[in-house]
Amino acid sequence: MNDQSKSKNRRRRRPHRPDGKGGGKPQHQRGGKGGGQDQRRGRGGSGGGGQMLQAKGYWLHGLHAIAEALLNPKRRIYSLNTTQSGLELLQPHLDAAVAAKMGRPTPTLMSPPDFNAKITDAPGHNGIAADVAPLDQPDLPSLIDKLPDGAGAALVILDQVTDPHNIGAIIRSAAAFGAVAVIGQDRHAPDETAIMVKTASGGMEHVPYVKVTNIARTLTWLDEHEFLSVGLDERGETTLAKVEMQPRIAFVMGAEGSGLRRLVSERCQKLVRLPTQPPIASLNVSNAVAASLYEWRRLDEPGA
Repeated sequence: MNDQSKSKNRRRRRPHRPDGKGGGKPQHQRGGKGGGQDQRRGRGGSGGGGQMLQAKGYWLHGLHAIAEALLNPKRRIYSLNTTQSGLELLQPHLDAAVAAKMGRPTPTLMSPPDFNAKITDAPGHNGIAADVAPLDQPDLPSLIDKLPDGAGAALVILDQVTDPHNIGAIIRSAAAFGAVAVIGQDRHAPDETAIMVKTASGGMEHVPYVKVTNIARTLTWLDEHEFLSVGLDERGETTLAKVEMQPRIAFVMGAEGSGLRRLVSERCQKLVRLPTQPPIASLNVSNAVAASLYEWRRLDEPGA
């Protein structure tokens, strides 16, 4: 090999840059919705240095989600990490957890650059992160068996709704309107994730996220237990407002785009639509859930 060829080869080689410059995107710039190793290792960002902290469960961040988790005796929290400003936000909730004898860990204080680099630089973290274990969830029959005789109850059943942001928003609405559970199918619904819990804004600590094997068979079972099953579908013959609401009701929501599967829609006792107007034919599934639960909750309003 002559000297000129060697010189070209040297020019073609680029040294590895540990800061992510000059060769591919650094990890914190990659797209995606979170989960997997990013959840457990944290999601490192700019500033600071050193390795990302490994979680025993997954890293949950954000004030509202963690404040509710602190007061949930069913939620296991392995560690808490905060910046100084995050600690000031969290302190009243830590005090409440101490008063309730929750036995929560003492927060580890971190500088903002270290927090961003070793845990997360995602927007809205508030300088607060908790290493948490996923919640153990009940099965549907035991949940229904525990309802008081004659008590009303609303369920939200998700037919192949898979986006964790949507599921988190649905759980938040379910908590706000007093629904008993959000239900997904084993093979077509994600497990609990940090994004889901953060989007639920504390609702995950109050509303079970239950998995069932088969949605269609579950609807048949609920019919036998005095639940009115109402599927929301833009092809519904009547609107939601015209349905005679029952104290026990199950709202069935399909995936955006594909809607309810045929067998699931056939098992619903009623198919209804929301009275949307052109040019927008449909709502995001989480908004449709909120509208449906509001209609059900109106049963408790005087003169409704």
